[in-house]
Amino acid sequence: APLAVTGTLSLPAGTVVVEIDGAVANPAAYGVVMTWSGLLNDHGAVWEVRGGRTQTAVIVDADAKQIRLVTPTGTLFFVL
Repeated sequence: APLAVTGTLSLPAGTVVVEIDGAVANPAAYGVVMTWSGLLNDHGAVWEVRGGRTQTAVIVDADAKQIRLVTPTGTLFFVL
């Protein structure tokens, strides 16, 4: 379950680290990791993801009041 903050969420200035620890090698992390019910005060947080795949990113969705991880997966085909 995601971490739920009641009220305002304040993100710091500087680096915020998200560590991914998966039971499988090179996990493709995804999903909501945090929600909040009030305002969002983002003071310039820069996200760093450790573990998992290099494509994993942190999305701060202020409209949905959630922070989630996304990892693009799939196969790219070229048709010539």
